[in-house]
Amino acid sequence: MFKIKLRWKFFIILLVFSLTPLIVVTVVSQRGTLLLSKTISDEARQRLTQIVGMELQQTAENSAKVIQRTKEAMAFYLEVLAAEAELAFSKVPAELTPIYVASDFEDPRTAPKDFLPSQKYRVKTHDGRFLDNPVSFNHPVFLLAPGVEKETVVRELALLNQLTPTFRKLRTQFGGSLHWAHICLQNGVYLSYPGHGGYRDGFEPRWQPWFKDAKDLPTWTLPAINTATGFLTYTVSKRLYLPDGSFIGVAAIDILFIEALKKSALSPLWAADAHSFIVTLSANPATRQPGLQILAQKNYQDASGSWVPVVGGKWLSASENAGSDIVGKRLGLGQSGYTSLPFKNDDSIWAYAGIDELTHFVVIVPKAVIMALPDETRNTFFAYLKDQILFAGAATLLTILFLAASALIGSYMITRSLLRIATAAKKLSGGDFSVKLGLRTGDERDLVIQAFNEMGPKLADHLRLNQSMNLAMKVQQKLLPARNPEIPGLDIAGKSIYCDETGGDYYDFLEFDAKNDSTVCVVVGDVSGHGISSALLMATARAFLRQRVSLPGTLGQIISDVNRQLVKDVAEYNNFMTLFYLRIDAKQKTLEWVRAGQDPAIFYDPGTREFATLGGQGIALGVEESWAYEENQKAGLSAGQIIVLATDGLWESVNVNGEMFGKDRIYDLIRAHARLSAKGILNIFIDSLYRFTKGKKFKDDVTLVVVKIK
Repeated sequence: MFKIKLRWKFFIILLVFSLTPLIVVTVVSQRGTLLLSKTISDEARQRLTQIVGMELQQTAENSAKVIQRTKEAMAFYLEVLAAEAELAFSKVPAELTPIYVASDFEDPRTAPKDFLPSQKYRVKTHDGRFLDNPVSFNHPVFLLAPGVEKETVVRELALLNQLTPTFRKLRTQFGGSLHWAHICLQNGVYLSYPGHGGYRDGFEPRWQPWFKDAKDLPTWTLPAINTATGFLTYTVSKRLYLPDGSFIGVAAIDILFIEALKKSALSPLWAADAHSFIVTLSANPATRQPGLQILAQKNYQDASGSWVPVVGGKWLSASENAGSDIVGKRLGLGQSGYTSLPFKNDDSIWAYAGIDELTHFVVIVPKAVIMALPDETRNTFFAYLKDQILFAGAATLLTILFLAASALIGSYMITRSLLRIATAAKKLSGGDFSVKLGLRTGDERDLVIQAFNEMGPKLADHLRLNQSMNLAMKVQQKLLPARNPEIPGLDIAGKSIYCDETGGDYYDFLEFDAKNDSTVCVVVGDVSGHGISSALLMATARAFLRQRVSLPGTLGQIISDVNRQLVKDVAEYNNFMTLFYLRIDAKQKTLEWVRAGQDPAIFYDPGTREFATLGGQGIALGVEESWAYEENQKAGLSAGQIIVLATDGLWESVNVNGEMFGKDRIYDLIRAHARLSAKGILNIFIDSLYRFTKGKKFKDDVTLVVVKIK
């Protein structure tokens, strides 16, 4: 009887089980390839729609924010102009300077000498060309409403003409955004800057929306077409009052829509087919429902790429049956986002964001532009898979045969040692650091086994060290003041930031009684180096100092005695500690201090805005046993004065660029925030330091104490 050896049986079984899936895969590969390509294409469409929608939403939000920032700046400029105008009407008119009315700008013989064409004030002609419009930056233009005689308003003309320097200053500082500035009085006197002509007959500024809708605070009108240039403008206006509180007129400023959106750009991938709109929520007379009325639009297909004002009441809608009410409702709720809606019978992505309560930004991109890439990817993917499936089948068969033979021999040898390593690893993860592997394989696995056997003792050592460091950190934190002292006449705040778990910086508050004493001693010290050794020396110095302070003696005697004790402990190790000891008497308004190698304290008087340093002679503690320290005095303290004590870790901190924080920045922060409390000033220092270093780890401890005289 014919017998088949066991190894051949395994081979036949393996061959059958390997070929059967391969044949099945080959039969269904065409269908699977089509399904896979469709799935990938659909997912790519969905993901790309989401990505583009978020990008367009960000574009809409950025464009809205650009306009918002410009409007905020213009509102500020208007406040300045209104204040100057109201101030002018409280004064006596100065000597009359040349006044130019609108008709003077129509004739070159009567126009101001600087009446020259300006590219910024271009006008668009009926045939689409741009012409540089002449303006005067040295003289405004005056226009009198119908029925107003010049002889009856001579005083108002003179007073308004005095504002010309203010207009020039605003143009110099904010010329990039400022377009036209106006002042219209209730009696019909109207001023516009820069001076220009081109007013239509019968122009009445008091009929303009910005005059009629003006309020006591800056008020914005809907974008409108400027009568002088033909461009879309935003206008902000504010009512003016005489010193007695009576209404006199309105001041206003125009900004060009194009200027406001110069920094807002659309991705070049979609810009060729995109449409952008500025809309307002308004009742659509055709549908009798709230809709999006178009105020201006920008077609990126246009070579000029400029914003075009829309006149005549046009509404933005998705289609006949599916309107844009979804977008309108979300904008009405102050929301921004994106959605899929048809536009001009094409599936499109709409992104939207609110500019203010009246106006909103909408950008639309057809989906056909976005989906070209997924369609091309699908076709390429299908062709590639079709060519590769035959090669993959052959390679898979060979791989299965090779792996089957290798697996029979090697699986048992490999898995046996791995299972033993896994078992030992579980014990190690459970906290048994004594576990060992008595196993040898004769290959690279021996390196893993050796590393495993060395891991247990090292992990145990690291665990003990970590526990010790945590305990040391908690103990040292207890050595620092738990809270800031409350001393009558003084405002004090202090903080230490260690670069390691423990450090050598130290600050303390001594010799005060919260019930009846107005005297406190502020101590700031810095031990050389940082870490455990510095922390131990800091704790020793703190104990010496607190013990000595309880005994009689001057400040110099106290610090000298502490120095003699420290020298005995640290002299042979070349360690030392710098210290600044400051005693403040809030009742007597005096300072006494000893400087032992520490940088002088900073003294700032906000009344004179001058800085001084609390210096003095004195070497670091622990260097020379016989050194006699001397105290220094300062009297005549006054409310608001600030004293800052800090270690060099503050001004020597560096950022990622290698730049040092420096003392000049400290002086600037004190001067700028002197009105704050001591804790507020301290927080400003800490916040500024973290922002300056931008996450870079401190190389030295930082300690800071701020004292403010009440």
